[in-house]
Amino acid sequence: MHIDAQTTLGRNPGDPRMKAVLLLDDISIAGWQRRALEHASREVEITLVISCRNTRTRKRVFRHALYYLTALATLRGGLAKRERFEVGRIPVIEFDAEAEGGWQRLPGHIEEAVVASGAGVVVKFGMSLLRVPDANRGFPPILSFHHGDPREFRGRPAGFFEVLQGAATSGVIVQSITNRLDGGAVLAECRVRVTPWSYRRTLQALYERSESLLSGAVRSVVSGARIEVRSLGPVFTLPGNMTVLRFWLLLAVRQARRLAYGAFVEKRWSIGLHPSFVLDGEATLDVGSIQRAAVPSGYSFLADPFPGSDQSVVRAEGLSRRTRLGEIVELDVRDLEFRRAVLRGGHFSYPFSVVVDERELLVPEVAGHLPASWFEETVDGWVSRPFEGLEDRRIVDPTILFHLDRWYLFCGLVGSEGDELHLFHAPRIEGPFHTHPRNPIVVDPTRARMGGSLVSEGGRLLRLGQDCSRAYGDGLTICSIESLSPTEYRETVVGSVRCRGAKGPHTLNRIGDDFVLDFYLERPASFAWLGRLRAKWARSMPDDEARGTQRAAIATHS
Repeated sequence: MHIDAQTTLGRNPGDPRMKAVLLLDDISIAGWQRRALEHASREVEITLVISCRNTRTRKRVFRHALYYLTALATLRGGLAKRERFEVGRIPVIEFDAEAEGGWQRLPGHIEEAVVASGAGVVVKFGMSLLRVPDANRGFPPILSFHHGDPREFRGRPAGFFEVLQGAATSGVIVQSITNRLDGGAVLAECRVRVTPWSYRRTLQALYERSESLLSGAVRSVVSGARIEVRSLGPVFTLPGNMTVLRFWLLLAVRQARRLAYGAFVEKRWSIGLHPSFVLDGEATLDVGSIQRAAVPSGYSFLADPFPGSDQSVVRAEGLSRRTRLGEIVELDVRDLEFRRAVLRGGHFSYPFSVVVDERELLVPEVAGHLPASWFEETVDGWVSRPFEGLEDRRIVDPTILFHLDRWYLFCGLVGSEGDELHLFHAPRIEGPFHTHPRNPIVVDPTRARMGGSLVSEGGRLLRLGQDCSRAYGDGLTICSIESLSPTEYRETVVGSVRCRGAKGPHTLNRIGDDFVLDFYLERPASFAWLGRLRAKWARSMPDDEARGTQRAAIATHS
């Protein structure tokens, strides 16, 4: 087979995509791999498939029998399930790999076909340890995924030892492999939350969050960008039967603790004012120095505090004792006394606001019953409108920024809000909003979810992200935005904020010379389980019914 060579970096004239060769085993692909290719379809065009017919892994069945049983139960039907790759009109070359000790090697005619294809990269979704052909002969970089942070967990199996050792997060990387084990350049990476009581959920998260990395790796090949990995952790191998038994016991104990927590422990949220401090480095706030707001009658707690546009009020989520749904309430900033309920019906939280043409618009989270929407108070009550371009989106913690003549909307998407941050942009506040090409712009449970308005300080634009890696709302990560445009996004971590004497903060905003923030204490409660069931039932109310309730509630002033 002869394939004409094309342009440098594997691009055809007039086509921005990079040409790529796809390396498979038996023309099959895992579900997460297929999704990674779909996500990267704007950057990559598969022009050749090479498929190995003789990849085999040696199995010590008796020594690792319990692990194989665990993997069978865990991976069944998930994103690791393999399926036949639909090649369509893409040329396919099947081959038998050559063996070299514990490694495999591509036959000479396969190397020649890859070079002749003019591809800019090879995407490795097959074979085991692979000897890399000589790049001096024009062979392109081979991109390989590794589900584990090489600084801490190398080897296999994915996620197992992270769960066993109680790690808060795991990692996924894409590297350009070399002939030295784990010695390749890291081109893209993300962090993933480890679920301490569930191996299945941990693996599912690892595979789901892998989806966007291939795009980033291809962009790094083009730009020459690399991620520095200064040290490598130990290499793990398949666990023996005794280790798996200990693993099962740990999961059972953790699951029991989780159920007990849900049944008999409640989070008592509070908001208050704290004297201002510099958002840089590691900050620890003493709960005793916070001027707390009293929880108004009829509410269980207050959370998500934001200042009003004139800084005379603090708006927050108040959880209604009657409906178990969040309402937006206003407090007087001078004494934090309750003024009124602003929005109720459905579930409202995170009352971010923005001033546009001297009008204050509220942009709360309404993901439980509405698409992304903004609200404005009129003489006839509150009116709402969906953002153009986001009518089919349910978004979490929406936070808006006007930057260089364009509006940017930072948010999470329902289902991945704890791990991924997404960005949309528009020429007007009303829209139409467009998806940022780098989405998700952050994949990291220690900082992805928004934790307040963006802050300009010391010549830097800072973003506050919630640290949800071990517990929801237990601290904030401070990120400095280095690049923001309709096509680029880049940020670096510059600090964190923690509370002493409580968990949090979960949301932090400037108000005058102070910060307004929230935090929570964990307290025993005999009927915590009943409150959680009621809240779950309330939030599962059908959308049509929720919208009707909301229209009735916001039509007049409270």
